[in-house]
Amino acid sequence: MHQFLLSLRQQLLESQLRVIEIFPPLVQTELHDKKHQPDIEDGANMGMPLNEFVDETWDGLAKGKDEIPVQMGKEWYEAFEPARQAVFKKVYC
Repeated sequence: MHQFLLSLRQQLLESQLRVIEIFPPLVQTELHDKKHQPDIEDGANMGMPLNEFVDETWDGLAKGKDEIPVQMGKEWYEAFEPARQAVFKKVYC
């Protein structure tokens, strides 16, 4: 999906459209509670609290970022993404 969005973003550079990508971590929602996943112990407490996720994501949107890695996603993003995008730009730009 990420590579597709990089290509789509490149193709839409001359348009008024923006492609925004959010790299979410596991977030505390009802998807992990006993009702939806009874085999997971204490699933409602897994991951990042929803309000923190929303705040961090909103901050990236407000700053006009096209790519918004959140919490644990930042580590992966910062480790791999600069090199990947350098190769992408060399090939496609």
